Amino acid sequence: MERVASQGILTIDFWDVGQGDCTVITKPDGSLIIIDVGPRNSPLIDWLRDHPRKRISDVILTHNDSDHIGAIPALLEARSVGSWNVWLLQDGPRTGRRQQAVVKLLTPLKRAEVEGIIQVRGITKGTTIWTDPHTGSYLDIIYPSELDKVLSHESPNLGSAILALMHPKGKMVIWPGDNTVRRTLEERPHGMLHTLFGPHHGGPEDRTRSSRKTFEKETHEIAAENAQISVGKNSYDHPNLRYLTYLRKAGCQISCTGLTRLCDRRIKTRKAGHHIMNGSALLGLRRTSTGFACRGAKRLTITSEGIFPDKYEATHREAVQALTHPYCMPRETWSKKRPQITQPPS
Repeated sequence: MERVASQGILTIDFWDVGQGDCTVITKPDGSLIIIDVGPRNSPLIDWLRDHPRKRISDVILTHNDSDHIGAIPALLEARSVGSWNVWLLQDGPRTGRRQQAVVKLLTPLKRAEVEGIIQVRGITKGTTIWTDPHTGSYLDIIYPSELDKVLSHESPNLGSAILALMHPKGKMVIWPGDNTVRRTLEERPHGMLHTLFGPHHGGPEDRTRSSRKTFEKETHEIAAENAQISVGKNSYDHPNLRYLTYLRKAGCQISCTGLTRLCDRRIKTRKAGHHIMNGSALLGLRRTSTGFACRGAKRLTITSEGIFPDKYEATHREAVQALTHPYCMPRETWSKKRPQITQPPS
């Protein structure tokens, strides 16, 4: 049976899509706002096929890398009727194969627009995508402005859109896409930052663009209470130890969707389905078919009273202690002589 959103309650699900980004906001009327759709094999698509009655109102693409937009063609096949908004951003520059990949992934949108399935809208600072009359929350685009689009094309990542869901109690959730900590700090509205998503899979570019002292200072000043890192099997420095360390020292609670070799040197000996904690299954969602979940999916519930995490936070913090090098914990707690891998909660 499909879960029907209760009157006056909305939920934010941070999905485990592997090395990619995907968030689903379920509004009080049950319709969906999707922020990034994940890579080509995103579990979001099968979940939508499992729930054909769920209506999409908006899909927002923070920028046009394949780990954010890769599932767009499959999404259009899964939702070939109805009418919904797709929010797009020109975030170049790209050349050669990278640009060809973007064109291939986004070309189906043109046909869907002609057929009246979608309406394409531009992402511009100051736009309110949706306001919730029940909780008083609203979802805003806080970057980029029209001028920023012209000036911030040094790389696709630095042109990423930044979104903020604002709650009337003064708390917020921010999605910076693959932008930097500095840019997020500059654009951050006043209030308490309840959850910061990323940015850039826990490896923001300013970890190398700025000095260590500056990067630590700016990470501290962003003052995130929680950080949700969407990460999967990858050959990059994701998540980055320095970034997670600075977040943790600033009092931030950190959770990553997936497990990488950086946090557990025994990853090659793990058996299929042997996750740290499969949050996706616990929350009735799907997850990527490859790799291992660490936190897996995570859910926030938003009411008129505030923003609340799901009930699995403490369970996950206990479970990560079995890792050899858990980046979300102090270095002095690390040990290569951790207990044998045991079956996680399910």
